Amino acid sequence: MSEPKRRRRKLSTVRIDGEEFKIHAPGFKAILRKGEDIPRPYWVADEDAVNSGYPTKTVPIPVGLGVGNLAPSDVAAAIADECQKQQSAMLAWLDGQVDDRGRLAPKFDGTLGSLADCYESDEDSAYQELKENTAEGYKAWLKMVRETVGLRNVARLVAKDFRRWYRMWKARSTSRGTDGTRQAYGGIQIIRIILNFGAESGIRKCLELRTAMDKMNFRRNPPRNVVMSYAQIRAILEEAWRRGELFMALVQAIQFECFLRQNDVIGQWRKVKPGYITQAGDIIIGDKFWRGMTMEMIRIEDTLVVKTSKTGKPVVHALASCQLVVECLEKIGKSVTDGPVARQTDGSPWRDRQSFSKAWREIARAAGIPENVWNMDNRASGITEASEAGVPDDDIIKQSGHPQKEIMQDVYKRGGAAVSERSHVTRQQHRKTQAS
Repeated sequence: MSEPKRRRRKLSTVRIDGEEFKIHAPGFKAILRKGEDIPRPYWVADEDAVNSGYPTKTVPIPVGLGVGNLAPSDVAAAIADECQKQQSAMLAWLDGQVDDRGRLAPKFDGTLGSLADCYESDEDSAYQELKENTAEGYKAWLKMVRETVGLRNVARLVAKDFRRWYRMWKARSTSRGTDGTRQAYGGIQIIRIILNFGAESGIRKCLELRTAMDKMNFRRNPPRNVVMSYAQIRAILEEAWRRGELFMALVQAIQFECFLRQNDVIGQWRKVKPGYITQAGDIIIGDKFWRGMTMEMIRIEDTLVVKTSKTGKPVVHALASCQLVVECLEKIGKSVTDGPVARQTDGSPWRDRQSFSKAWREIARAAGIPENVWNMDNRASGITEASEAGVPDDDIIKQSGHPQKEIMQDVYKRGGAAVSERSHVTRQQHRKTQAS
């Protein structure tokens, strides 16, 4: 790339909500995606740099070119800043500064979005200590923050802004049978987390805002009280069998019969880190490995022993006594003896919880299961059924691996109305006995 071409300050024209701006934004392109009416802003690397091996070809700029919460002039400034930053990084790479990781790492520029970037990338951030499945879960909330309020300047925020954001985030999502409270509360929790990081980094305003949040209350989703009946479980199994989804049926049966969390059955993907030792059943693809429940663990003549992912406590189940599991294994037959229990049609593990849940939902919907019933309700539903059948709490605790009886009773034993009805029937019978 010639030196004059490197240094030229050609202005780009960008239209934002009907207004036209001339900005210095090298590499800027407005790209119209299929099915959309308004183009999205991107920084695009120079062809010469890409041909030379520069790894970043395009970078989406998290602002909109239509009507939005930001003034058009602020959107234009954000596009110019991002394009100049990306262009500078590309030119530095071409100059041989490939390993200047510190200079190219995200920097706090005063915005909430840049603070989120630093939280994810800083090697001293608490984010680096999260379990991988937890870190993966945070990404959705961080993305929402960047897209909606990422360009807000931290120094100009006041605590009451968070209440307005909570209402905005709640209005964004009414799917999955909820009113959006879960998404809104998740956004607030992420704000708390990244402000904690900012306070740890010495940003006084972050400490001020985080301290103010301690006195603010935001409604979270009430404890779930959804219970799947045995008839609903059976309907899901029948639909899965009808579709030939034998392993999806097996996962459903194991979760319900053995009180297991979703992750304990479908497994998890983790990064291969120094010191990683391969274990039986591990599947390695690229720089990640999958570890989870395998068919070698599921033998009717043996007991199923699972060390739960949340508490690390082992639970034991006699599979021969699990009626639904036995039915599923009989349909699968004896030819499948290894590989993941939760598998896609090609035999590979599910790539993430979202893809598994989407496939489960499709079957559940076809089976007539309401949208407010989730796969994660299996564990609590199995525990509730066991309790209603008269299984002692101590036995349930041993089978579920839950360390605290009080939480198990409050969270996992659902169906309070049925318990109340049994109680009142018993009391009325006692009254009749006393009166006679």
